[in-house]
Amino acid sequence: LKPTRDQFRQKKDLVALFQPLLESRVGGTLHTFGSCENGFWIAGSDVDSCLVLKHCATKQACLSKLKLVRSLLQRAAVAERVDVIPAQVPIAKVYDRQDRNTCDVSINNTAALENSQLVGTLSRIDTRIRPLGRFIKYWATRRQINNRSQGTLSTYTLMLQLFYFLQIRDPPILPLYKLLEFPEAAARESEQKDMDETIKDLDTDESSDDDRPRDEEDAVAADDREFDHMSGELRPLPFHSDVRYISEHLFRENRRNRDSLGKLIHEFFML
Repeated sequence: LKPTRDQFRQKKDLVALFQPLLESRVGGTLHTFGSCENGFWIAGSDVDSCLVLKHCATKQACLSKLKLVRSLLQRAAVAERVDVIPAQVPIAKVYDRQDRNTCDVSINNTAALENSQLVGTLSRIDTRIRPLGRFIKYWATRRQINNRSQGTLSTYTLMLQLFYFLQIRDPPILPLYKLLEFPEAAARESEQKDMDETIKDLDTDESSDDDRPRDEEDAVAADDREFDHMSGELRPLPFHSDVRYISEHLFRENRRNRDSLGKLIHEFFML
């Protein structure tokens, strides 16, 4: 299931082509994330990438930038086809001459970048985690339940399920997230949740006063509100990412669990 050296080389070549072209013509910085960065990449998987740039905080603005990405990649003949998908998080799906989806490009998907770093950090705490994750991802892909765009489970959701399973082992294989989170980050998260609940309550009150169906402008405005967090800047990570520090200071139960991969796979599906 592990990617071949050739697949890693193709990823490196792809980034080397895309990065200077997109950063110079679209702006911002291009980052790779997801399975190709967090340790759960499998043979044949594509590369997830994200352009982080300022002054692009609405869905319509993201779609406009992705259409520019499509034009640039096709004009430079580094992609056979590029489809711009107006999903909740818009993406440009890049295809090669064999019609293989080699790369996805999104705009200001900073939450995914941060989630990818969290998954990568947890995957390095124990050597059994990456083989487990790749097996579960392959199993879900074969059963066609690993495609978020089709309403099934994302790889991120599958990995969170795996992490929960490893956290409740006795002894645990992974620490709880709260042990990794910086105290000031936890406080900010709590404040943000309170603010979100207040806004939600206000929106509910307003909608109850007006039962008219939303027109197209209202729908666009709602889409744009969902992008309010897209500042075009990466915030400092709210959690520890130094695996040695985590193992020595935050999670001293590390490596006490001696369960085999076979036992862990069996009991994961029995959960």
